[in-house]
Amino acid sequence: MMLQSILSWIPGTNAFHGRRQLDADLALLGRLGPAPTSEADQDAALARIFAADARPPAPPAAEVRVPPQPIGDRRPVGFEDMVDEWAKALVSSSCLPMGQDDLRDRLTVMARGLLRQVCGDAPSGVSAERIGRELAQDLLLTADAFQNALELIIPWLERVHRHTGEGTAACRAQAVAALAGGFAAGARDRVLDEQMRVTRAWLDSRHHALRAGLEEPGRFHSGLSDAPEPMGLLTAEGTVLEANAALLRLLDRPRPAVVGHRLLDFVLGEHDLTTVASALEAAVQAAGRPISTEFALTGAHGGFTAWADAALAWHTGSDRADGRIHLIMQDVTTCRAWQRRLQPRADRDQVTGLPTRRHFLHRVHTALTAGSIGVVGLCVLRVDGLAPLARAFGPAAGDRIATTIGSRVIAALSDVPDTALARLDRDRFAVLLTDPHHWTGVTELVKRLVDWVSAPIRSDTREVLLSPSVGVVQARPGVSAEELLDEAETALPTEHRDQRRLRTVTRPPHQDRQLQRAHLLAALPRALRDGEITLVWRPIADLATETVVGAEATATWRRPDRSIVADDLLDEAEALGLIRGWGPRILRQAAVQAARWRAALGEAAPRVTVNLPARFADDDALVEHVTAALRETGLPPEQLLLSMPESAVVDESGRPRPRLLKLNNLNVPVALDGLGTDIARYDHLPHLPLHTLVVSPTLTATLGSGDQSRCRQSVAAALISLGRELTQTVMVKGIDTVEQFRGARSLQAHQGAGDLIGRPAGPDEIQDMVLGGALTV
Repeated sequence: MMLQSILSWIPGTNAFHGRRQLDADLALLGRLGPAPTSEADQDAALARIFAADARPPAPPAAEVRVPPQPIGDRRPVGFEDMVDEWAKALVSSSCLPMGQDDLRDRLTVMARGLLRQVCGDAPSGVSAERIGRELAQDLLLTADAFQNALELIIPWLERVHRHTGEGTAACRAQAVAALAGGFAAGARDRVLDEQMRVTRAWLDSRHHALRAGLEEPGRFHSGLSDAPEPMGLLTAEGTVLEANAALLRLLDRPRPAVVGHRLLDFVLGEHDLTTVASALEAAVQAAGRPISTEFALTGAHGGFTAWADAALAWHTGSDRADGRIHLIMQDVTTCRAWQRRLQPRADRDQVTGLPTRRHFLHRVHTALTAGSIGVVGLCVLRVDGLAPLARAFGPAAGDRIATTIGSRVIAALSDVPDTALARLDRDRFAVLLTDPHHWTGVTELVKRLVDWVSAPIRSDTREVLLSPSVGVVQARPGVSAEELLDEAETALPTEHRDQRRLRTVTRPPHQDRQLQRAHLLAALPRALRDGEITLVWRPIADLATETVVGAEATATWRRPDRSIVADDLLDEAEALGLIRGWGPRILRQAAVQAARWRAALGEAAPRVTVNLPARFADDDALVEHVTAALRETGLPPEQLLLSMPESAVVDESGRPRPRLLKLNNLNVPVALDGLGTDIARYDHLPHLPLHTLVVSPTLTATLGSGDQSRCRQSVAAALISLGRELTQTVMVKGIDTVEQFRGARSLQAHQGAGDLIGRPAGPDEIQDMVLGGALTV
């Protein structure tokens, strides 16, 4: 017994793991409600905890042998072995753009940076987030290679902690999370850059094709009238003499409004007018050599209509007076729109709206190549403690604080011309300075930034104090944008842990939302016993016919003060083990009601959708419960639609889980929930026997919301199109406005649900809606 007690305080042992789990369970019970009032209740609660704790722990992962620490060697144990193993893993799984020695040197620097962050030192130049970016962008790691790297790094950091005592579990978790976040952001930027290069290559090929069409004047004249490409003849001054049908369609004007008019009359904007005039003059002077240009076209009533790519060549007859400019054009509006979306200046941080690292590097590169290198400088502002604040008070509070910091930095720089601001990662902001006057007074500027950010920030009823750090560098000849930003990050001061003042929080909230949720979770078992939680039905409509074709089972909790939708609470309570059997209960009740509708309405009966709780959906006994419900009620399998999360449908390798295949054999349709928000991988979707894909309300909110959400609307359109290709039905949830209804229907989604279709109602109301025919939308 004494040995077990000692082992329970030694990290890495099974006894230590069991004690930590016991402490966590006791803390959870303490948050969820008052302690049991009787000794019998206490004994029962402890018995449940010890019963769960008695389960055999998972076998420990095999460790790489750690050599003895040489005397005087300050590097952590296993450092060289870890770097060697890491290099071998990367070489075996990736095609790396460097040699073995360069790779090992690079990984050594990365490993040291990870150790510094894990040990609690503020990372200077080599942060975990930056390491993740370099793995994705510089070493071109695949997702599998990065997973292999994590499988080496995480156990190694644990061993370092056991042997040295350096770092905490929170520091290790932050480092790994930042590493993964940096890799995800770097992989995204790498894909965007590759798509940008592909788009540029396509445009270049079209340029060459247009220029080739002007090399033979005879061939140009013979194909002018019937060519599918917009073509025309111009005078030396740019007046249109001839225009084929394709050119008239591109200019969106009839022939009389084109022939006899100058090409410049169809160009939009002063800049493009100058560009086209210069191209006309250059074409005449080049005498047969094609000249390429791009410009925006204006419609008959003004405004932008299309983006055109054009090639012009001057060809003469017997004398110069017979010369004509041969013109070939093409509409590149779609391609240009895609290219602009891919450009770094389109990248914005989703929380603060500030430019991202990729956008900022693009601005720095532009400044360095603009001839003003003597006045280009960078400031990097690090605000320590944002991650702990987000964990303590919730992600929403962390986002509000980050947004406030960004606004304050903008305000501090409001009178400084020629600056650019960006959010590099979670706790770093960057400022580009190109004004000579303010660069000479950079000390005062830095002081102003620190003063603005250090002022108390109000979040709800809390006041937060932050201690920022600033690194400043000036550009030198030959430096790249990436190198300059690295130097600015390296210039950030490194503070010791005992000197770091991350935050001071005062004025705790009068009502903590997390505590309120804990009280609701604690009251759920009693509410179930007392019958306060009942099922209601949210109508599902066919978007084409505007008729009700289905109903979604929704749990409602009728509380004394108000009624609330309890689906998420019940799911969380079942996952925590506070309640048991809710999944089978809602499944059976839904099947019973579906059978009643079937008996009353026949073929017109609505199909019932059941959102299975995550724990029940992952239960191997799910198929048995479904079979029993269908057998007891006599319900046809196709009348019951089971909506599941991704984890219940596929395993970690992307293969369909056996329960999905068994349900398919029973002809029970399955819906995959969370299209556009909760699905991590889309490459396995074509191999899954799914009946329906469900678009989440978060994405539905962007439908029909105007130009401000055009990018998200494009994502919604692509996902709905994907669902139509892979499944029989695409269901859009969260349709609350007429614009969202029309947007979903225009994208050819099949079904929809939301407050516009109908709020949750009783069985009789749903039956009346089915019999009532088309809805009034």
